[in-house]
Amino acid sequence: MPTGLGQKALGGAIWTVGQTFGSKLAAIGQQYLLALLLMQEDFAPVAIAGFILGFASFGQQLGVTEILVRKHRNFARWAEIAFWLSLTAGLVGVVGVLAVAPAAAAVFRMPILRPFLVIGAISIPLDAMAGVPMASLTKAMRFRTLAVAGTVNVVGTACLTVALAALHFGAYSLIVPKPIMSLVMAVIYFGAAGVRLKLRPYISRWRFVFQDSRYFLVMNLFNTFLMQGDYLTSGLFFSKASLGSYYFAFNASTQTNQMIAGNMNAVLLPSFVRMDSPRRQLDAYVRICSLIAFVGVPACLLQTACARPLFQLLFGHKWDTAIPLFEVLSIGMLFILPSGPTVSMMKAQGRFKLLMVWTGCVTFFFLASVLCGALMGSVFTLALGVTIFYSVAGPVGLLVPVRGQVSAIGLLWRVYGRPVLIGGAAMASGILATVPIREDTAAGLALCVAIRIGVTAAIYLAGAALFMGNDLRETRGIFEMLAARFTGGRRAAPYAEWAPAAGGGHDRK
Repeated sequence: MPTGLGQKALGGAIWTVGQTFGSKLAAIGQQYLLALLLMQEDFAPVAIAGFILGFASFGQQLGVTEILVRKHRNFARWAEIAFWLSLTAGLVGVVGVLAVAPAAAAVFRMPILRPFLVIGAISIPLDAMAGVPMASLTKAMRFRTLAVAGTVNVVGTACLTVALAALHFGAYSLIVPKPIMSLVMAVIYFGAAGVRLKLRPYISRWRFVFQDSRYFLVMNLFNTFLMQGDYLTSGLFFSKASLGSYYFAFNASTQTNQMIAGNMNAVLLPSFVRMDSPRRQLDAYVRICSLIAFVGVPACLLQTACARPLFQLLFGHKWDTAIPLFEVLSIGMLFILPSGPTVSMMKAQGRFKLLMVWTGCVTFFFLASVLCGALMGSVFTLALGVTIFYSVAGPVGLLVPVRGQVSAIGLLWRVYGRPVLIGGAAMASGILATVPIREDTAAGLALCVAIRIGVTAAIYLAGAALFMGNDLRETRGIFEMLAARFTGGRRAAPYAEWAPAAGGGHDRK
């Protein structure tokens, strides 16, 4: 079988896919059970707490993992410095959370926020401590270990959350597992990486790490608003029930994206870093984005098509308010999904300042879109604002790392054009095929979901065979290799070195 960087990267991708698939099955099961056990209002405090805790997580926002991976040849020299810098920043974050907790509870009219934030703050220094051993595992390309650890984290969190919800802990079931699993993961990462650190903080050397980490700090503070700003806005403008419905719908709409490319950056960053030429990076980037779109775009469209019958089949009418939010957000997800490798590409190129500027620009655009949606008077228009943002930021972000190197129109057509057109036609056909079916019984709802999935998938695959042959063949090859790996087969890796596919490596149209 092929060896070298490509084989490690491909093996990492396989473990990542396996971990992501298993983890997302657990997450989907958790979300289903929580939807039955909790009320809309129970999701509101965790949405607001997530913003404050994310903003205070300085230890994670310094980019320790990325910096140490890029400095992999001198890892030991920088590891101790980065660890003590991260831990100190994490402790500062705890103090900040405790200071703002009373004010946050008053502003959002949620007394429960205060104990929520105190509990969540415990996890901040624990997560900061785990940054160095995670970087050690990543730079060594020990993707199997990272995948197993990630699965433990997701499954453990899901089990604890559901158990607490079943024991009537209510909203607290969403926050109590966080510090518990942070401690467990810190122990696992240190044990697996075998990192040994001295009790010397080397404060005088922190500035050398901060030369790069300052970009990550600013960028990740922007990312906090980017990831949580819609929750914050919804909490300020709408009721707790509306915020809870939006939080539930948004998290449900991301499950397909996470299933397909949720942890891919852990593989892409070290793989891009070690590629010996910009040309190889470029070819790998274009192909990965194209393949993600090939699989992800029809999956997001299927979410939209099956939303109403699937929600009502699973939950009755309890979450009807979340259905239109889920539908419109799923459309937005298909635009942001293919641009996922953008961040890894820019980090591998060492273009931290450009990444920081780009993140700042999209954050302001995001907040403006969300605010305009909220001012239009409903949580649905807020969700529509998020979707409009994704539909612009996704395609533009795809082009940022490769501007001037490829045809912008050709790249957008390859990644978005064909999958969206063929997927849209397939989705419309699937919906039309179920028009005669009555959806007032469980059997009718289940039949509706099955037909929409079957018709949409069949038409999309037929269209892909006619107009996206390269992507179809490459995807099929990867799935065959996945099957061979997990069944113990010895099928050779046709794309192990990320070389351009025969006849398709420069297809930018």
